[in-house]
Amino acid sequence: MAQSWTTLELLVVTIIATGGVLLVTRNFPDNFMRWKNRETASTIMEDADMPEHPFPTKEEAVAEVLKVTDNIYVAMNYGLANSIWLTGDGGVVVVDTMESVESARDVLYAMRQIIDDPVRGIIYTHSHADHTFGSEVFIEGQDEIPEIWAHKTFEFGISEFATPNVGTLKRAMRQFGTYLPKHSYGTVSGIGNAGLRFSAEGYHVGIVMPNRLLVEDEEDILIADIFMKLVYIPGETEDQIGVWLPESRAFLCGDDIYRAFPNLYAIRGVPNRNAVKWISSLDTIRNLRPKYLIPSHGRPIVGEDDIYNLLTIYRDALQYVHDQTVRKINQGWYPEDIALSIKLPEVYKSEPYLYEFYGTVEWSVRSVFDQYMGWFSGNVADLAAMGTVERAEEMVALVGSEDNLARSAKEALQAGKTRWALQLASHVIAVNKKHELAQEIRLLAIKGLAKKSTSTNGHHYYMTTALEDHDLANNVLSPLTKSEVVNHYTVKQLFVALQCRLMSELTVGVDTKTCFHFTDLEQTWHGHLRRGIFDVSSHAEDAELSCDLKLTTTSAVWRSILGGTMTHARAYMRGDIVLEGGVGEFKKFFSYFDQDD
Repeated sequence: MAQSWTTLELLVVTIIATGGVLLVTRNFPDNFMRWKNRETASTIMEDADMPEHPFPTKEEAVAEVLKVTDNIYVAMNYGLANSIWLTGDGGVVVVDTMESVESARDVLYAMRQIIDDPVRGIIYTHSHADHTFGSEVFIEGQDEIPEIWAHKTFEFGISEFATPNVGTLKRAMRQFGTYLPKHSYGTVSGIGNAGLRFSAEGYHVGIVMPNRLLVEDEEDILIADIFMKLVYIPGETEDQIGVWLPESRAFLCGDDIYRAFPNLYAIRGVPNRNAVKWISSLDTIRNLRPKYLIPSHGRPIVGEDDIYNLLTIYRDALQYVHDQTVRKINQGWYPEDIALSIKLPEVYKSEPYLYEFYGTVEWSVRSVFDQYMGWFSGNVADLAAMGTVERAEEMVALVGSEDNLARSAKEALQAGKTRWALQLASHVIAVNKKHELAQEIRLLAIKGLAKKSTSTNGHHYYMTTALEDHDLANNVLSPLTKSEVVNHYTVKQLFVALQCRLMSELTVGVDTKTCFHFTDLEQTWHGHLRRGIFDVSSHAEDAELSCDLKLTTTSAVWRSILGGTMTHARAYMRGDIVLEGGVGEFKKFFSYFDQDD
C-alpha cells in the first residue's frame, strides 16, 4: 500500500519559517517496486541512464508546503501533482486533490499543521487522475458536500479513460516508470520531483464528482469570501480551467505550463492535444499579467515580467512547432519525415521550461499532423498496410532466415543505427519470441535509445518495455486498483467499458435482448446484442422492448462483477441477482465478453 502518515513511522515533519516562505517537509522512503527478480532487473537497467539534464534544479524529492502569499499554499511532492489551498473567511478552497486517497491524506496532514479551517470548495483544473482521485479525503467528516467545480466536459474527460481503460493504464505505468527498479520519487517524471504513487496492492480512489460546472468561457465565483474568476484554458486537456485571483494577481494555470516542453501527445495514449487552443490559452493567461503563476506541477513562479516573458517564449515554441508542421504538410511531407526534420532553434533551447524532459518536439509534430490529417500519412503504401507478423515474415523471407535478420540487426547496432537495429530485431521476435540473438539486440537497442532520450516519459517507456520483454515487470492492473476505479464509474461508463469487451467472433448470428434493472437507482437499462455489437441505452421508449433475459440487482453488485471482485455466478448464488429468463441464458450472456487477465 502507499505510505500513510502514522505516529509509528520513523518520519520527521519539519516546519521551517525562512525568507517569508513556510515549508512543511517530509522525506519519502523508496517507492514500492513491483518486479520479479531484483538482481536481473537491476542488470538490465545498468548503463541505461538518461542524458544529464542541462538545467538541473537543486530541488530534492522532499514533500513540502510552500506559502506563496498570505492566503495561497502549495503542497508539492506528495504525489505527481500539486494541491493548492486558498484560505478565506472561515474556509478553504482546494484546487486539485492528488491521485489517490493515500497521497491526499499526506497533504491533509501537512496542511493541518498550518490551516484549521474546513474545506468550503474544491476546484478541479481538469479530469486527470492525479488532480482528482483524492478529493473525498478533504471533506471527510463534514456535514455538507462543498461546492465542487469543474468544466462542463469533465465527465467526458473521465469517460475517455473508461473505454480503453486497461490498455491506457498499462501504457501509463510504462510512461511514468512506476515499476522500474531504479524508480524513485526524484526521477519519475518531467513534471515534478515526486512520482505517481502506485503500489502492487493497488491504491484507493476517492474522487467526488463535481456539483458545479463552468459552462461559459469564464465565471466569477465567491467561496469562503474568496473572489475568483474561473477561466476556460484548454491545453493539455479539453476540460482545463484556470483560477484567477485578482486581489493577489495570482493565476492557477493547471497543466498549461510546467518545467518541460509541453506534452502535445502523451505516449500512454490520448487524443491529440490541440496546439492552437493551447497557444490561445497561454495568451489568455499572459494578457492578465499575473504576479504569481502557480502551476499544478512544479514550483510557483513569481514576478510579473518574468512570468510574461516565460509565457511568451513557451507559447512561441508551441506555435513554431505547429506552424512548421503545417507548412510541411502543405508541401506534401509524410509525418515521420516531418517529425525527424523539425528541431527547436537555439533561441528556444536555452529556456529551461522548453527542455524536452516531458513532451518532445518529435511527438508534438506527429500530434499536430494527426490533428489536421488523421491517421493516413498520405503515402499510398499505407492505405493497405501489412500486419506486424505478416511484415516480419516477409522480412525474414527477404534475407533468407531468422538468423540472417538477427545478424543484420546486430550489424546495424554496431554501425550506430539504433532505430534500425530495434526494427530488425523486433521483426525477428514477432516471428520467434525466443530467438536469443534477436532478444539480445532488441534489449541493447532499447537501452541505446533510452540513453539518448531526454524525455523521462520516453526513457521510462523504453526501460519498462525491456523488463516486460524479459518477464521482469509485472505490469498488470491489481484487482484492488481496478475495483477502486470501477467503483467511481457511473452505470453508463460501466456499460461503455463492457461494450468494448465483446468478443464479436462468438456472436455471429446472435440476436438477443437483455434488461438490467438497478433497484437502488430505480433505473432500467436495455441491451441489444446484435450483428457483433452490444447496444445499450436507458431511453424510456426502450422500456416496451421484450427481454430475453432480465437481471435485477444493485449498481454496487454490478460494479463488483465488472470490477473483478465478484463473479457473476457467485452474485447469482448469493441471491444478489434475480433472473428472469433462465440460468443458461445468464451464463451465455457473460461468455460473450472478455474476462480479466
